[in-house]
Amino acid sequence: MDLKCFCGSKVVIHGAGVAGLYTSGLVQAAGGEVIGFVDDNRELNGSMINGLSIYHDLTSLTDNLIVGDLNVIVAMPSAPGARISMISSHYLGLGLAVYGLPSYDQLISGQKKLSEVINFKHENIGEDVTMNSEVITSEYQGKVILVSGAGGSIGSQL
Repeated sequence: MDLKCFCGSKVVIHGAGVAGLYTSGLVQAAGGEVIGFVDDNRELNGSMINGLSIYHDLTSLTDNLIVGDLNVIVAMPSAPGARISMISSHYLGLGLAVYGLPSYDQLISGQKKLSEVINFKHENIGEDVTMNSEVITSEYQGKVILVSGAGGSIGSQL
């Protein structure tokens, strides 16, 4: 899904970092209206980026808006998958349409572009991946394996 789909839409961006700022520019260039940012960092509450306010939660931002008309883009490509799932589930529980940016790994490898967003739905948030342990054991038993990035969302599952 491309950011052009937000033309004429009201968008809140969760994540007021570099990725969030860049995403706001792409949404605005596509004809969407960025209402503001939500960020986990309480110290940013009340600050502004490019004339848009940063809030710690959605409550302050949505007081005068019809919540069902909002789209949320989670712009945190370096965040662990568990954190993205928690944030996305929260917004989905409020009845909002929720989208996310590709991970840094997907961006760096060229699999995805920053302008390609992922539509989060209840059924694809926090899915567990099942592995065939017999096949894995037979393939890797007795071998030395280097795991790079073991502190990330995938590595932490190992």
